Amino acid sequence: MPGIGRVMRRRTFLAASVLSSLACSGRGGGPLRKLRIGAPLGLGTAALYLSHELGYFREAGFETEITTFARAAEGTTALAGGKLEVLLAAQNPSWMNAIVRGVPIRVVAAREKFSPSCRRMAFLAALNSKYPDGLQDLRVLKRKRVIVGGGVGTLQFALTQHLAQAGLTLDDVVIVNLTGPDAMAALFSGSVDAMVVFDESLLPDNRPELVFSRGFAELCPNYQYGLILFGDSLRREDLSVGRRFLQAYFRGVRGFVQGKTPKFVKEFAEYRGVDALKMEHVCRDNYVTDGQVDLESLRLFAGWAFRHGYLTRQVEVSELVDLRFLNRHDA
Repeated sequence: MPGIGRVMRRRTFLAASVLSSLACSGRGGGPLRKLRIGAPLGLGTAALYLSHELGYFREAGFETEITTFARAAEGTTALAGGKLEVLLAAQNPSWMNAIVRGVPIRVVAAREKFSPSCRRMAFLAALNSKYPDGLQDLRVLKRKRVIVGGGVGTLQFALTQHLAQAGLTLDDVVIVNLTGPDAMAALFSGSVDAMVVFDESLLPDNRPELVFSRGFAELCPNYQYGLILFGDSLRREDLSVGRRFLQAYFRGVRGFVQGKTPKFVKEFAEYRGVDALKMEHVCRDNYVTDGQVDLESLRLFAGWAFRHGYLTRQVEVSELVDLRFLNRHDA
């Protein structure tokens, strides 16, 4: 993961330099406003890279610098410390706890959801040789070892909901924290019993026979997990600055949903060991195209995180959001 992160940063910085040398003025003839953006390493950031590659951010007056983060807490720390102005994040206790502590970062828009009309996402997978009867009844996982990403977040929340359908809780399984190729290797070797897979497009073609549970969208249709957060400095600027960023970002989202694909997708596919062409043709209906935030999704996750001891106190959804920037972002 660090390797591809460095590649992404080099590619982004080079592109920004080239754009600046070609034209050092942006919207309205003024200088480009540098904008530092943090993002996780995942397919969900494809629209961000598309907006960058096609020059949408530059047209909106920004020189963008994109940094990838392996862990949610790293992105939160960078945003809270002023090293970023924008963070693409998932539902996670790290940034919620930062807000509870008084850090002035906020959710300003939504970017991804679990769509019932799209591919299987946030589901459990296991070797058919271990569970020949499948994973329709998850009671078979009691006291079993289950991979759930690299820490507390959306996948652990999804696992809780999956287990609840079988009358189980997180205490009934042994949580294993692994990510990327290491997680896949553990699943395929049989050293763990099951794995929560974020997206079926990340499963390599050359894999042993697997069985799957239902996707999370069947349990909680259109639950929003991907969000955009602004840091204090951007929130304090004129609203037009943040709105221009969202306008450019969602222009890329709409282009991605309509079939445009950035170079990032090929690079990410190579890193995950999956066919890039197959990944280019996955369903893209899980992207939120207008940024509107589903407050109930935030409420569900915040309540779950508090009940499980991941938040220091119960948090109100109104504390987490700043929706002033959504106005006119899709104009």
